[in-house]
Amino acid sequence: MDKDVLLIGNTRSFMYNAVANGLKHDGFKTETVPMIEDEIRRTGVLQPFWILYLDEENVGKEFRDQYSFIKENVLMNNPRFLIIGHDDELQDIYQFIPQDIITKTYPRPINVQQLVSDMNRIIADEEGGEAKKRILIVDDTPASLHSLQKSLLQRYDVYMCNSGMSAITFLVKERVDLILLDVEMPIVDGMQVLEMLRSEPTIRDIPIMFLTSKSDKEHVMKASKLNIESYLLKSMSPRLLVRSIDNFFESPSYQKRFGKKDI
Repeated sequence: MDKDVLLIGNTRSFMYNAVANGLKHDGFKTETVPMIEDEIRRTGVLQPFWILYLDEENVGKEFRDQYSFIKENVLMNNPRFLIIGHDDELQDIYQFIPQDIITKTYPRPINVQQLVSDMNRIIADEEGGEAKKRILIVDDTPASLHSLQKSLLQRYDVYMCNSGMSAITFLVKERVDLILLDVEMPIVDGMQVLEMLRSEPTIRDIPIMFLTSKSDKEHVMKASKLNIESYLLKSMSPRLLVRSIDNFFESPSYQKRFGKKDI
């Protein structure tokens, strides 16, 4: 499946162009086009991904002809059709474009990393390959978040939350393969977040590794009694950190619990 994208929307918008740049950075050949029928037709309509970026500049009944053109081409050419917009904008467009032809919708402002991850997963599924594992880092320190993200991003799809509550909100909507959870967060610390995660039926089985700057025996022993996979020190080298996570995903215990089963 080709990584060609037709991105339709307000080409003057900063966020629209941020989406375009994010897609291009990840290797997607992205054609940017305003929501004008002739411009869309000129750019080409056979891309395997169509993304419609909605904002106040291209929502409303005055765009019904453009919506109709988009709908007809999605039905005819069957691209993966993604829409970005606020809830009210999505409700408006559902009057003209049926929901059953939409692959997925995303709230605005868009998490471009999540969009790219989902598109790569679609490609991997269609080509019979294996998509990257998804890791959520929960840490209240921005420097720590971005350092960990940089270390892991080459091998994994990485998401970030700066609090336990934002992590739970994220996980209600999105599935990940592993959570890296900072123990020493203020207000609600890692132990409390762990308890909340384990109390939610839909996310209680996600593997969790603790992140900490403390290596004393007391903390290690306390963590070892909890239902977690490992106890990682923030002082670990990036190479050792990645190796530890690689080993976890490749371990027989992980494969037995979460690996694909033979049919």
